[in-house]
Formats: sequence, structure tokens, C-alpha cells
Amino acid sequence: MCRGSNLPRIGLALICAALLPMNPPAKAQKASAPKAASLRSDEKWVAATLKKMTLEEKLGQLVMVYYWGRFTSSESPEYQAVLREVKENRVGGIILQAKRTPTGVERSQVYPSAALANQLQRAAKIPLLVAADFETGTAMRLADGTAFPSAMAVAATANPHDAYTVGKVTALEARAAGLNWIFAPVADVNDNPDNPIINFRSFGEDPQRVAQFVAQFVLGVQENGALATAKHFPGHGDVSTDSHLGLPLVPGDLAELERVELVPFRAAIAAGVGSVMSGHLAVPALEPDPNVPAYPNRRHARCRAPATARPREPYAKSQRP
Repeated sequence: MCRGSNLPRIGLALICAALLPMNPPAKAQKASAPKAASLRSDEKWVAATLKKMTLEEKLGQLVMVYYWGRFTSSESPEYQAVLREVKENRVGGIILQAKRTPTGVERSQVYPSAALANQLQRAAKIPLLVAADFETGTAMRLADGTAFPSAMAVAATANPHDAYTVGKVTALEARAAGLNWIFAPVADVNDNPDNPIINFRSFGEDPQRVAQFVAQFVLGVQENGALATAKHFPGHGDVSTDSHLGLPLVPGDLAELERVELVPFRAAIAAGVGSVMSGHLAVPALEPDPNVPAYPNRRHARCRAPATARPREPYAKSQRP
């Protein structure tokens, strides 16, 4: 198992503080004394660790590098390169990937992935975040993982608890392979039929319905030992450009963002989501320059960055459907 995966860590997510209130849910505020004491202990660890870190080490914590979970000799240039990133550059984490080959995509394997993650954890001065894009289950990156239907298919069941089950199974399998951070769920509302990149990756076009499924996925992941990630803030649904190929424009004003796009993100945070992934998006409601991605910056007095990526106090299990 990866040591230290539940400790608070500096993450890559940027969270807009005013638009997305960070107050814990009412149930979370009634946490038991031992659990509250544990959180205070974690916060003390963060403060003490940050105080001892150099500027270079702090910068390293904002970087994650890819690794491929197949058998790799410890003498190979590939292994040595990743090891150097961990030991010398003090990167904050590693991301499991699949690999394109002449014969198609080769996914990572469970045992080599876990073994490599554990080796790198032992080499790290600060416990690593080990992440992967598991939107539809661990089979997206692991050859031996479970594959689930798309988010839209899960929502078609009309039972939010199915999203909880997907999150739970994904988290348990991820932890078994040495991972502790899951880049899911997609919290975008599919409100543009011309969207070429989100579409069936979304739980649907109704913000409230999407919010229900997003919250349950988050609980499924985080009640089973991993960090969830609500993406792609502030909402990637109402675009007509693939953000991998260009800079999509989100046309809505702030009122529409509040009414549609931000609803699932608020639900994710109310459920205690550990991290939020910002989208590569032009959002005139937040950034007037259409050529500048709408990431929090000094112009936005209501935003701050970076945010911590850590488990927040989840709802009591009785709150699940």
C-alpha cells in the first residue's frame, strides 16, 4: 500500500473560492472528536512540512510526471528518469498512463503499477499523489481493471447510487494498484449538442441531475480511500471546440454559470470533494480577454490559488440513497 496517501498535500487544482464556497457540509461539521483531531494533526503536519521546505521543493510539489505501469528494469533510462524526478526534483506526484504503440494502445498492468508506485513512494521525501484518469473505471488505464459505461449511461439508470457504486469500485481497484487520486467525475453539464469532447462523458443536460450523480460518485471514491476530482471547472459543457485542439469559449454570463455550469461543482464541494480540475477554457464572464484561459489570477480578486487537494470530511453514510 502507498504510505501517507491520506495526508494533506498541495495539488494542481485551482479553485475559485468565492464562486464555490469551501465551507464543509452541515454533517461534516458534526464529525466525531477522533476524526476532527486527525484532521488537526494532518494540518499541523502540512504546516510543519511547508516550513521546512525550500522554494525549489515547493515548486516541485506543483508538478506531476507520467509513468507507465509495465515491467521496467531499475537500470533502464525510463525508470531512472522518473526516479530522478522524485528524488531530485521532488515532484508532488505521478500519473499513470497508457502508451500508444504501433499495434495500438497498451494499458498499464496492475502488479507492475503497484510495485513501481511503491518503489517511488519509498524514494520520495514527501508522500506522492499517484493519479490516473479513471472516468469510466480503472480499465481506462489498467489492462486488468473494471470498465464501466460512460457517465451518461450511468445517469440513464435514474439511480444516483449507481454513480456511488462506480466510484467505490474504482477507488478500491485504484488503491490496490497503488493509486490514491482519481481524475473523475466529470461535473460538466452537457448543454451544447455540438460539444465534440464532453457529450456522453457528462451525466446529462440537467444541472440538478448531474449534481446528484457527481456528488454520489465523489462519496463513492472518497469513502473508499481515494481522492476524487470534479472537472472541468468552471464547466466544459457549453462549448463547440475540443480543448485538446484549441481554446473553447464558454459563452454564458455569470448568471448562467451560476444557474447551470457551477451547480454540479457546488454539489461536489458540498459532498467534500478533495480536488477540482480547471478546464482549458475561455470564459468571458470571468476573463474578458477571449485568448486567455479563465484560470484564477490577480485580476480576479475573488479567486485564489493554489488550493489543497486533500480528503474533506464526507457526508455521513446515512446520507447516501
